[in-house]
Amino acid sequence: MEWIDYAKGLAIILVAFRHTLAGINGSGIDVPDFLYQIQEFVLNFRMPVFFMISGVFLERAMRKTTPTTLIKQKSGKLLYPYLLWAVVFITIQILFSTYINTVRTYRDYAFILTQPRKINHMWYLLALFNANLLFILVSPYLLKNKKTHIVFAIILHLLAYVVKDYSILSDLLYHYIFLMLGAMFSEKLFAQQNMSKDNLWQLLAIIPVFIAGQLTWLKMSPGSFYIQPLLLVIILVACFFFYMFCRVLYAYNIFRGLSFIGKYSLYIYILHFLVISAFRVFSIHFLHLTNVYFIVFTGLILGISLPIIIYRTGKKFGIELLFSLEPKKKLI
Repeated sequence: MEWIDYAKGLAIILVAFRHTLAGINGSGIDVPDFLYQIQEFVLNFRMPVFFMISGVFLERAMRKTTPTTLIKQKSGKLLYPYLLWAVVFITIQILFSTYINTVRTYRDYAFILTQPRKINHMWYLLALFNANLLFILVSPYLLKNKKTHIVFAIILHLLAYVVKDYSILSDLLYHYIFLMLGAMFSEKLFAQQNMSKDNLWQLLAIIPVFIAGQLTWLKMSPGSFYIQPLLLVIILVACFFFYMFCRVLYAYNIFRGLSFIGKYSLYIYILHFLVISAFRVFSIHFLHLTNVYFIVFTGLILGISLPIIIYRTGKKFGIELLFSLEPKKKLI
């Protein structure tokens, strides 16, 4: 399903775009409001998309692999790079504390196992591992009872608000429903390999609903527990729109580069923050450049391209061991 690479490619670009803007804003340089609003408009669904995609493949993997082996594989692909790169990032931030936006001390290493949200973007890998682990553990009891599993996932999603100050729990509870839905619709998604005219009309029909939902989300404060069900519905609509949009791009062979980028989304995710931060620091503190558009778009291009170059160049030196303990399929 090459359209999934389209989805991963587009989603990782949205992630890098947000981190580029946030870094510039944190440096004390004003970001144009329209740029900031663009990333806010797509903020609520870009990470759920990654969890759904993971769920799509997790369900199929569970048919072929024992739970013990699967947990071992997920540990090597998600938990291991999280622990390794979390230490690397905190260490780098301590060493270069004079230039970066984040104040770090050696005490921050404790956040790796307690408050992963405080380690910038690295929280995602731990949350994804925990969601995979929970799904594997509860599947013997809930996998065949879809309605009960959905209710269970919704309850966890709402509970995330209650424990929002403890990101080790809240990230798992909040995102589990997206991984579960990806797994639930996995078989159907794999069966629909080809794009039909109906799919295009579905995309066109959902665009007004998607825009209305996103505008509503922007105007609502996520701080109230009682609006969480509505926000969840808005996110699910946005994810469906994103799915249909990527299917159309793939079917009509538009932006083929997204598929290439998507194949390297894990390496981009881990490294882009470091690349973007280094470029921002160099531009502002050494070149004394403060042009927002230059820093944003050059930083974004470098944040996407350099991790790919680093990975492809470093494969001959065994760089894969910095990202996974599991054997990796050859990437074209």
